[in-house]
Amino acid sequence: MLRIRREQHDALGDKDFLDRLEVLVAEALFHRKVSAAERARLPLRAMCEHGVGVARGYGLETERDLTVFVLNMITINPEFHRQPHIHDILRDPSLSPPDRREKLLMDVSDEAWDEAARMTDADRYWTRVLSPEA
Repeated sequence: MLRIRREQHDALGDKDFLDRLEVLVAEALFHRKVSAAERARLPLRAMCEHGVGVARGYGLETERDLTVFVLNMITINPEFHRQPHIHDILRDPSLSPPDRREKLLMDVSDEAWDEAARMTDADRYWTRVLSPEA
């Protein structure tokens, strides 16, 4: 009988999730369906893996929470989470992750989101974190 260890199961689940997340991110960037060949031209998988790691640092674990966070990193700004009001919500231990997601949608002003969009130069950020030396 074949037995799959917990770590192997988690890795398989992560791979499946990252496959789906990569497609969602590509469609969000290009505003259309994107072929595998087109996706391969960008480091989307590495960007998704990095974003999931950052999101997990805030205690986010569900696919929905991870997806929203990564989409924000890639479409708004990779350091959007450093904006003070957003950061406070993400770090609030009294809120469950779904409550944090809801509070980000309802309680963060347009001005704060605009500030989040300017947190860093996105191209420099991704070049730095995705470089082989990182």
